[in-house]
Amino acid sequence: MWNKVRNFLFKNKKLIINFCVEVFFIILVLLFDLLTKKYIYGKAQASGDIVIIPKILCFTAVENTGASFGILKNSTKFLSYISLFSVILLFAFMIFSLKDRNIVLRASLVLITAGGLGNLVDRFKYGYVRDFVSFTIKDWSFAVFNFADSALTIGCILAIIWVIFYFSKKTKDEKDAESLDHKEDADLDNHNF
Repeated sequence: MWNKVRNFLFKNKKLIINFCVEVFFIILVLLFDLLTKKYIYGKAQASGDIVIIPKILCFTAVENTGASFGILKNSTKFLSYISLFSVILLFAFMIFSLKDRNIVLRASLVLITAGGLGNLVDRFKYGYVRDFVSFTIKDWSFAVFNFADSALTIGCILAIIWVIFYFSKKTKDEKDAESLDHKEDADLDNHNF
């Protein structure tokens, strides 16, 4: 048994190192999110709004009982289980797609997983997500958000880019290769007569 594990690790050393690097970045993004929530949200909660750019950017403490950017308010329990399920699925997908080293895909998985974990920690620990970044431009206000929401958003944009530009090309190339194989097989069959 130990020999099989050792052989597997030796044969897949590069993939395992890449996966460890991805886990390191997930932890890094998660820690950054939790630290900004602790210090910036905590300070805004204790002393009120922290103005960064007057009438444009400030830090304000908001208890978000919904999803990213304030949607699905008062759904903490439901969102907690959905988030937990999603993070587990994403992590499993990261493992099973290790051989696909497309940087756009890998970065999207890291950011989405880390962002999901950051908000998941808040939901289970506090019963809400700590949001604090508030943008206002003239009379328009953007939903208050946090670093985890930003990671989720950027990760989803990267995933869409991957699907549009890489996945669709990959499946087209696979179909082309498959049709070429069928053509070669047919040519071989014709030559056998």
